[in-house]
Amino acid sequence: MKKTVLTLGVTVMTIMSSAAYAAGNTGFGDVAADNRYAEGISYCVNNGIIRRTAPDAFSPDEPINRELLACVLYRLENSPAVESDIVFNDVEKGRWFQVGVTWAAERGILEGYGDGVFGVNDAVTREQFATALWRYAGSPAADRTPGCADAARVSEWAAEPVLWAIGSGILETGNGAFEPQAPVTRGMAAEAIMNFVRLMETPYITALSENVREVIPQGEFRERISLKINGTEDEAVVTLTDSKPTREFLAQLPMTVTFVDFGDREKFGRMPIPISEDEALLSGYETGDFSYGTAYDCMIAFYDQDNEVIDGVIRLGRFESGLDLFSG
Repeated sequence: MKKTVLTLGVTVMTIMSSAAYAAGNTGFGDVAADNRYAEGISYCVNNGIIRRTAPDAFSPDEPINRELLACVLYRLENSPAVESDIVFNDVEKGRWFQVGVTWAAERGILEGYGDGVFGVNDAVTREQFATALWRYAGSPAADRTPGCADAARVSEWAAEPVLWAIGSGILETGNGAFEPQAPVTRGMAAEAIMNFVRLMETPYITALSENVREVIPQGEFRERISLKINGTEDEAVVTLTDSKPTREFLAQLPMTVTFVDFGDREKFGRMPIPISEDEALLSGYETGDFSYGTAYDCMIAFYDQDNEVIDGVIRLGRFESGLDLFSG
């Protein structure tokens, strides 16, 4: 896995104005107000920890898989740069979870099965989930008081993490049983992550919650933005598509970001504050798209096409000029 890191400082500024505001749906059609996981789901979505599965859906009853759990913990770590020689045969280059999986494996939080296999799409069991959080937390000592009625069914390697998860209130037991081999659903995961973050007082989430998302008002939409390459006279111009995510993006300008090259097809730069995902998420892209990537809260300049399917992308606009500046 080879990554070229470029120091490309770009200052993004707004120019010109017009257009109208298109509001998006912020609710979940598949999460009732009295759903036991409703609070955790709202918490994780609002803080950019777990994404929607559609503009108005969360899919709370679907099992969480190994690659998503890796990315969730990677986001809690504030998505650090990853330089590693770890490669898994079932983790395709450029997939939205590639960096998160590599980071989790490198840290020993979620390791593969051996023979170059990570286990993509495999559902995470409750004891696996507890173990991953426990390792991420630094393998803290467990409170052995609570226990569970089915402790004999807990795998030996998960015994300490399960006791810790129960004693810390991160994962609840039903009728005294932990059900270690049962799959963790997305709703259950959201609640557990919320409990975990509050327990650990994760700095990333604390900092993020202090930044309330702002939206450019209806009469102040900017139709075009300028991207000025620091230290040069070079400038690119993007024509924007009016949407709630675009207006949240505009509300953060001006900003300076460092772009990194990936896959010889795109430059991406982390956003200071994640933006909402109220618009339909795309699979794929076109050369010249200026987009927002939900997996790593980043703006993306797509300068080439390799026909890779990329999930979780919101198009913010199109390059009007200067795209060639990002391909060098």
